[in-house]
Amino acid sequence: MMDILSMKVAGGVFAARIADIKRRYGSEGVKKIYEYMKKKGYRGPADLENLRVKDMFPMKDFLLFLRGIEEIYGKAELRRNSREAAKKKGVVGMIIKWAGTPELLMRKASEYWPEFYNFGRLEGDVIEEGHGIIKGFDVSPEPFFCQDVLTEYFHGVMENINVKDIKVVHTKCVHNGDEHCEWELTWKKSR
Repeated sequence: MMDILSMKVAGGVFAARIADIKRRYGSEGVKKIYEYMKKKGYRGPADLENLRVKDMFPMKDFLLFLRGIEEIYGKAELRRNSREAAKKKGVVGMIIKWAGTPELLMRKASEYWPEFYNFGRLEGDVIEEGHGIIKGFDVSPEPFFCQDVLTEYFHGVMENINVKDIKVVHTKCVHNGDEHCEWELTWKKSR
């Protein structure tokens, strides 16, 4: 069983999502999420908009933030925000650095995850051209994190690469009794 209290997430993961909320809803939108988090027990920094991207924060606080997006703005907004988070400057720079193609992305998934999380691991594999699998081991403390957040995030990552007709399907889930989480990705190369 995963120990949520020892799980940490990089501030950059927060920052990409906060910037997106601020762009869409202004500082007032970020403040609404902060107030939601406080009501649910958050005791962290009050200035969510200026978190240091290299600092590590409790995963439980990140989950509160994500739940705040969902409660205040809806599940569709949580999914959209998760997809857009993969496109922010710092994240995109890292992706472009090692993942110029879907095939390379699948092979490098295991190196990518620990840059942002201190728990779990990913494995990526290309099955054939235009079809890959990402397996997540101990990556999801709650069902909505793998089903809504990571699924859409992986889709957003693929949008950064020159491909089209992207589909990401969460096919296995530890919260449904599977040994690990798994996502099947399909795409077509853009010409």
